[in-house]
Amino acid sequence: MLGKIAGYIEILSRDPHSTAFVPLADAYRQLGLLDDAIEVAQKGVAALPKFSPGFITLGRLHAQRGDLPAAEVAFSQAIAIEPDSLPALKGLARVSGMQGNRERARQLLEKANALQPDDATVLKMLAALGPAPQGEGKPARTPAPKSDLEERDAPIATATIAEIYVKQGLLGKALHVYRDLLKADPGNSGLAGRYRELEREISGEGAPAPIAGEAPAVEEEASVGSPAREESQILATLTSWLDAIRDRREDVR
Repeated sequence: MLGKIAGYIEILSRDPHSTAFVPLADAYRQLGLLDDAIEVAQKGVAALPKFSPGFITLGRLHAQRGDLPAAEVAFSQAIAIEPDSLPALKGLARVSGMQGNRERARQLLEKANALQPDDATVLKMLAALGPAPQGEGKPARTPAPKSDLEERDAPIATATIAEIYVKQGLLGKALHVYRDLLKADPGNSGLAGRYRELEREISGEGAPAPIAGEAPAVEEEASVGSPAREESQILATLTSWLDAIRDRREDVR
């Protein structure tokens, strides 16, 4: 993933109007760097204001951050550029449902269904909305259930760095990484559980009890070729890659 990011940045450094900002923003998202992802997408759509997929990417990022008004603007812009864009219609429908505008969501989904009747996501979202209301009166303001579009990739790389910090005994740094990941993905129960475990361990309340009959672990100095030594090298490499990527992204600005 880090190698891909470096490649996309290299492309953008040569051609600021390249569409490579879309996969670059998605790569940052997968690493849990949501602020960087949004910044990349914003710069991309500014450079390519007629590129519908760029606004779709920006809309999804804003929706993941929870900024629904900004997501609505981005998806609407994508539809203005490409009225029959299925991803833009589905994205705006989801955001409309989350804002309580179920009727607008239904209209957008019906248009998407007319464009592609066999799209499983559209059919699932329509089913979640239920039958169209009969008679007068507005439907209750109820957020639409989560759709497949809300599924997000786990921030594998940064979680890996956090666990390397844990094995190195740097619990405070690991906790900080998990805190950042939870800001980007507050609904991730796995991240939340691990964050609470580290909090308890740091406070001395959650240290795991040894198994009966098992000797307590003894800290040993890492030797050349040992797992601890290798983990330290991996951490240093990942950290240097991230720093280099940030420096190169600054050069693109």
